[in-house]
Amino acid sequence: MFENLTQREKTLATAVLALVPLCIGFMLLFWFIGKRSANQTSIDSLRSQVREEERKLMTALQANQRRVYYRSVSLPSNFDDARNEYQQWLKQLVRNDVGMSYRSITPRSPAKIKHNGKLIGQTETFTLLATADLPKLVDFLTAFYKVDLLHRINSIKLIPKSAGKAGASARIRTGQLALSIEIEVLSLIDADLERDFVTHFRSLELPEDAYRDAIVKRNIFGPANNTPTVSVSKSSSYTSGKEVRIAISGKDPDREQQLTFELVGDAPIEGAKLLEKKKPDDRRVFLSIPGQPAGEYAFKVRVADDGFPSKSGEKEFKIRFKDKVVRKPPPPKPPKPPKPKFKHAKETRITAIVKDNTGKWQVWVKVRTTGDKYRLAVGETFELDDQRWEVTAIEPGQATFRVACEERTFKRNLAFSL
Repeated sequence: MFENLTQREKTLATAVLALVPLCIGFMLLFWFIGKRSANQTSIDSLRSQVREEERKLMTALQANQRRVYYRSVSLPSNFDDARNEYQQWLKQLVRNDVGMSYRSITPRSPAKIKHNGKLIGQTETFTLLATADLPKLVDFLTAFYKVDLLHRINSIKLIPKSAGKAGASARIRTGQLALSIEIEVLSLIDADLERDFVTHFRSLELPEDAYRDAIVKRNIFGPANNTPTVSVSKSSSYTSGKEVRIAISGKDPDREQQLTFELVGDAPIEGAKLLEKKKPDDRRVFLSIPGQPAGEYAFKVRVADDGFPSKSGEKEFKIRFKDKVVRKPPPPKPPKPPKPKFKHAKETRITAIVKDNTGKWQVWVKVRTTGDKYRLAVGETFELDDQRWEVTAIEPGQATFRVACEERTFKRNLAFSL
């Protein structure tokens, strides 16, 4: 086959055959680079999904831990028995343990607690009426909150008692207080059916400085934990090559909670990081970004509270680095044209045309603006508006002047003009 080809065709065929493996090699290289990039993108996406699922799992574990704790300190799920036992325990606490003057304990109708239409528990409310002095009231509150139980005091009404009168208006205080205390207690449907909760919970002892922590932790009747939000400063364009600090603020209706901030996923800029807060309760941090070339970069930041269970909010925002624009100085303004000189000719008049003593005609000219007066015969001249005016002819009622190589005739009392 090659024997029938010319030398030029043989050379061309050889070159083509040599290029074919090279082209195939480039195609394989580009295919490998594309596959590697696609695989890396998939890996990054899966890693992000794994982190998100781990965060959800941790939240679920914390919620389950809290649920187990609630079950352990709930009244028994047998609502009727639980109500009777709690009422007997409360009466014993008031009478025997604290020594208050007991009057009555009145239960209210229980309230069912449902979630998504499913019964999850029941609340019992009691109104306790008693009389005690201030030290015994403090003893009662201390003993009440030593019991690690899902109960709380909704309200306390104190009325100081007095006896007799001293004078017409003053009353004598006895130191006794009439107490009206509203107490609420919770039974969960998935708690133990029966439990000797009086003996079990009365054995709980807490150090004095732990009372507040125990009360706050058991406040399950308070409002639900709110979700925090993130806001970023409005400015989004910065000069390329310069380090940037962006303020990121968190908002949470639950003011007592502390907020933590974190970047979601891999930062698009190497070295970008959230700086540490100056104080633990600060609700603002700064995102430090090293100088970058011109371009647009997307960030996502998450803020989380320390409620139980913890809730979080996210916000995605973009920043742009732009090259600094060097502005050229404005061109110099052209000089203003000089104002045109005032033309005295328009205020110049022929005031008279007469004959002198020799019988020659004269033209009398007056410049009103300067007051100059001229009496001119034929051939005589005068200066007006930087030009020389020469009289060339005088006739009764008019005179002719040569100015700027042009002759003009003006009548008496008419303005000169060019």
